[in-house]
Amino acid sequence: MCWTPDPLTRYISPSAVPFQSKFSMTEVEAGSRTGSAALPDLVVRPSNLTGRRALFAALVIATMAAVMWLSAVALAADGLGLLDIVLLALFLITLPWTVIGFWNAAIGFLILRFARNPVATVTPAAARIRGDEPITASIALLACIRNEDPARVIRNLAPMLDGLAPVGAHFHLYALSDTSDPAVAADEERCFADLAETWRGRMAVTYRRRDDNAGFKAGNIRDFCLRWGAAHDFAVTLDADSFIPASAILRMVRIMQAAPEIGPCGPTPPAAPGGRPTAARTGGTMRCCA
Repeated sequence: MCWTPDPLTRYISPSAVPFQSKFSMTEVEAGSRTGSAALPDLVVRPSNLTGRRALFAALVIATMAAVMWLSAVALAADGLGLLDIVLLALFLITLPWTVIGFWNAAIGFLILRFARNPVATVTPAAARIRGDEPITASIALLACIRNEDPARVIRNLAPMLDGLAPVGAHFHLYALSDTSDPAVAADEERCFADLAETWRGRMAVTYRRRDDNAGFKAGNIRDFCLRWGAAHDFAVTLDADSFIPASAILRMVRIMQAAPEIGPCGPTPPAAPGGRPTAARTGGTMRCCA
């Protein structure tokens, strides 16, 4: 089904909503689930991260103080002048990113090298996951695309959707398009209409295209949050070339269900030389915006 609420955006959805030229977002999503009311029942006492945060803050502050002292000593060999002070001030502004990155890398290395279960050490909720917990949350799958071959995008999504089929009622696939090429946009609409029909009654599929890609990918996701964020508990972000197994998504969702206080959850290994981070290609789960 296709309808047009405004001249800039087109939607395809399997929801049994009669064609309308004007309607509210509530009417658009009639028949789709809202945020799970059962989710708060799964909340376990949040992990006490105060000690970790205090330790990390102390390491960062101490390192910054030491680096700034050494820099001042080096510059003061022939006396500190106005230019030296300006240089130190500018150095101080950029220093936190360097120091935080260093300690993230150092702590990550120590955890990977010495922790028995590195994932559980970083995310204690992961240690509580058996893998058979029921999926009760409402999860949005966000496929962000721009001038991509829609057939290839759907081909990458197919194994993930097939794996999620048994719990498909808890998932909703959103194809968030910023495509500017009219021919590609026409192919997208046709391909995702077919996909929506294929998954009718098993998983909701919504296609949305913006003619103005304001904010680029961040703006694309922001538009989703404003329109549909309140209808879901979590969102899994995907790129056009993402390929992630359903088992990984279900594990991330179960971790988020067990610890909803987590903001983002996902793989973050470093990028190969000249490449993008693997997380950008696989995806991650985030607490959905309401």
